[in-house]
Amino acid sequence: MTAFLKKVLSREPNGQDVSEFKYQLSALGTATIRMASNGRQSQGHIVSDFDLMWLSLARTRVLWPKEFVLSREFWATLQNQAIPIDLKAITAVSHSALAMDIYLWLTQRLHRLKKPYTVYWPLLWKQFGRGYARLRDFRRKFMITLSTVKLIYPNARVSESLDAKGKSRGIILKHSPPPIPYNTKLSTDVKSRFYGQMVALLHHFHGHLVAQTYITYI
Repeated sequence: MTAFLKKVLSREPNGQDVSEFKYQLSALGTATIRMASNGRQSQGHIVSDFDLMWLSLARTRVLWPKEFVLSREFWATLQNQAIPIDLKAITAVSHSALAMDIYLWLTQRLHRLKKPYTVYWPLLWKQFGRGYARLRDFRRKFMITLSTVKLIYPNARVSESLDAKGKSRGIILKHSPPPIPYNTKLSTDVKSRFYGQMVALLHHFHGHLVAQTYITYI
């Protein structure tokens, strides 16, 4: 875990870094995740069970997960659908929550597209615009951040969608190769795959997890 955090942070992790990461893993392990798309809802758990151990932290003894057992459903998605995440790219945009969100979203979405798909601004605002009271402010920030993301994901075929009058409607997504090519040799180590997916999930929830989490994907 320490070696993984070192890659993500580009520095030696301190005790607080490790503690916060463990805390978020524990929260994610107990979360019930519900996803809704096109009127269909499903729910599940990433971790089916885990062993606990006592750990001394800031003069307090607390329980920490010692070993995670992945749920069968999540393990199946790792085997069949998981996309490798470029940790160097994650590090490059780690200063921007929005940039990380966009990068991870495009990584998962673009390579699966069969045909061009337009995502309109109201939907983008709903998914990524937390903290923006006005759509036009979010739109401006999103396009600036998208330009940064395309520097670390140059093969991403994403462009602005305009109507007949030249007014921005949203963005157009087109099929693109993933950041790490399909034919790249990758480690099949379960720990690496698990932590990679945890980075995506933990960041999606902006580091704040509760017992039940609701997500709507676009």
